[in-house]
Amino acid sequence: MNTIINHRDDGVYFSFDNGFEVSTIWSTYSYSDNYDNNRGLPIEKMFSKHEDGSTTVEVYFTRIPKGGERFYKGLLKKYNNGDEQPFNRLPINDWFDIINKAKKWKNIIKEGK
Repeated sequence: MNTIINHRDDGVYFSFDNGFEVSTIWSTYSYSDNYDNNRGLPIEKMFSKHEDGSTTVEVYFTRIPKGGERFYKGLLKKYNNGDEQPFNRLPINDWFDIINKAKKWKNIIKEGK
């Protein structure tokens, strides 16, 4: 069963039937911390407040199923400039795309071959 779990007060955790597990955080002290609103602001004003909102999130794949490595590397290349995790300062529309792709991924490699 696909599940979604709220964690902390600023994130969600997805566990998909295909084996992928993905954590998403938007908050103060994360890589997405008000990234889109902080240019030129004094450091004390850079940190997000819930009421300010942000259009970016931080994503971390906590589990990559066997056979999913190539798919995952493609996501890193497309959405994170090929850098390792976390996917940081990810625009919300890219987040929707990643979550949908991770949920729909199917392992086409047969076990034992």
